[in-house]
Amino acid sequence: MNEPRQLHHLVEAHPLLFRGLHPAVMSDLPAGWYDLVDRLCSDIESVLGPTACQRIEVKQIKEKFGALRLYYSLDDRSDLHIDRFSPDGVQHEVIQSGPSDPEGVEAQIRELVDAAHAASAETCRICGSTARLRNVGGWMTTLCDTHLAARRAR
Repeated sequence: MNEPRQLHHLVEAHPLLFRGLHPAVMSDLPAGWYDLVDRLCSDIESVLGPTACQRIEVKQIKEKFGALRLYYSLDDRSDLHIDRFSPDGVQHEVIQSGPSDPEGVEAQIRELVDAAHAASAETCRICGSTARLRNVGGWMTTLCDTHLAARRAR
């Protein structure tokens, strides 16, 4: 399944979350991460419940620095995402914006998104197998040994 088709399938599979609309910003969903994102969407729907899903808008789904990113706004609040390079790798920081969230819903959703981000750095973007975040020709990508060998053979 190619990436735009997978994104379309994800939107159809989660009508409460997406309301039939693709993310506002051009997005892609690597095949190996489909199950990870599908599970994330189901978990977000569980946190919000059927009526509160209208509070969230998925802005973009993509790969950045070899890992999954899902950007969203909740009640018109969006976060600022900052990536820094260090000797230990890419450090991702999220700065919260907007008023506080007394119900703690935003914190729960952020925790789910962060967990999916971390899991994607150990999941092959092509096949979904166990993988590692790697530098391939100057590009960060998460590949299993089989797909790393194939990429290097090209």
